[in-house]
Amino acid sequence: MRHGVSLSWLITGEGEPFDDPSQAPPPSTAIDPWAMARAWAVTERICKEIGRPATGSQIAEEASILYSALLTRIVDLRDRPMVEAALAVLAEEHKQRILNVVPGTGKRSAS
Repeated sequence: MRHGVSLSWLITGEGEPFDDPSQAPPPSTAIDPWAMARAWAVTERICKEIGRPATGSQIAEEASILYSALLTRIVDLRDRPMVEAALAVLAEEHKQRILNVVPGTGKRSAS
C-alpha cells in the first residue's frame, strides 16, 4: 500500500498494522489536555470529599497518577463517554489510595 499500511490488517484487524513496523509513526506521548483536566477535577473532588486539603502540586501529582491509571484502561482518550465511565470506576480506587497516603509525605501509611 502507498502508506505502508497492511491490507490484511485493514480487512481483518489481525497482525501488524504496517507492512514494515519500523516505518510506523512513533506512538504519541502527548498528554490529552481534556482527559488530564478531568483527572485533575476528579482528584480535587476526592480531596474535598475526604476533607483533605491539597496544594496545587499535590493535586497535580495525584491527578497524574490517576491519568496514568486511566491510560491502562482506555484505548482512545478521544472517546469521552468511555473516559468518563473509566474515571467513575477509577475514582473509588484513587480515593482509597489518597486515604492511605500520610498527609505531607506522599507515602502510604503503615496500617
